[in-house]
Amino acid sequence: MVRAVGAILKRQQPGIQRYQGLHHRFRLFAVRRSGDLPLRVVAIQFATHIRLIVHLVKKYLNLTGLLLQPDMVHNGLVLQFATGPVPTSLSKPQYELPPLILHPIAAGGEALPEGSTPDAESQRVEVRRLEMKMLCCLGKDLNRWLEQCLEFAAADPDLSEFREGDLMDLLVECPPDAVGRKMQTWGVSDFRSIFARALGLTAVFPNPPSRDQLREGFVRDFSRYADALYRARRQSVPTGSAKFAFHFEVYASGEYARILERSWGL
Repeated sequence: MVRAVGAILKRQQPGIQRYQGLHHRFRLFAVRRSGDLPLRVVAIQFATHIRLIVHLVKKYLNLTGLLLQPDMVHNGLVLQFATGPVPTSLSKPQYELPPLILHPIAAGGEALPEGSTPDAESQRVEVRRLEMKMLCCLGKDLNRWLEQCLEFAAADPDLSEFREGDLMDLLVECPPDAVGRKMQTWGVSDFRSIFARALGLTAVFPNPPSRDQLREGFVRDFSRYADALYRARRQSVPTGSAKFAFHFEVYASGEYARILERSWGL
């Protein structure tokens, strides 16, 4: 498959020069990413890059009139000329973005300071602190997805006007129906507000803050601060002028790992 992708991306056809070097990134991806990430995360991100390469190969084949057919003998892919007319232009397709992978969040809170009385108010503040910690962890997953999608868009000239603001709107304002249905099955109805607050908090807290880094008043009303931080973050990033249809799926990390294992025959 690597050789097939490399051969296609190296062909000197009009417009394909912008895609050269992708096959090199494809071959070195595991080496570049495996040094500082767990194996499961590397596998998930590796699959995301494969999605990008397959998308670009399909787009190039549409331009040239070639078809990618399975080769059952060599367990690979072969090129064949299409029998139908070669399209003169491409309609704006629905772009498949990398999947949003949500990792499990540790639910352990910090111990209360020594000598403090665990009254009802202290317990309420501790619950709010735990909620804020979980949102910060969720925000790290959302930020990782934003980076992956921007990298996906940077490799496609048609998405040159795609910006971070478009992705944030896709998460919070107009998520795909499949994402809404998935979140409903998980029992999360107001997920758009949760996503917005997570993105807002991680704008100032890239990692969950400890107790001594926060005032109690902030923790008690952190949702208001998180909403304001999201609005400030959203207003600070640009939005592209081009309008495309985008789709993505959301998975729990364990669920997506099992999907990869089945697809790879593991």
